[in-house]
Amino acid sequence: MYSSSEKKLDILNDHYKDTFSHLVSYRKQRDRVLLYMLGISAMLALYLVFPDGIIDVVVEVVSSKIGVELVLSRISKIPLILAPPLIFLVILSHRYRQVRDLIESQ
Repeated sequence: MYSSSEKKLDILNDHYKDTFSHLVSYRKQRDRVLLYMLGISAMLALYLVFPDGIIDVVVEVVSSKIGVELVLSRISKIPLILAPPLIFLVILSHRYRQVRDLIESQ
């Protein structure tokens, strides 16, 4: 049978192991999200410099994947040119709301 000090030590040890495993998983998640954000930022930087070129590459990749030839006029490219910055802003605002809600709940 455990004495009270040994039981406390076991509880603290279990707590430490659980906390450390949570920290490791959060760190992996943070690193993955950082890589996604860096990739998206790099794509947006290229997109700002070459919007028509990036749209053409994306359309070419999508058409090769689905096996259908897609032809876009200049007018139909306008929503595609506006979409990436808007999507990026939506993602950032969603993340901001999550962090704000987390801070307010504490």
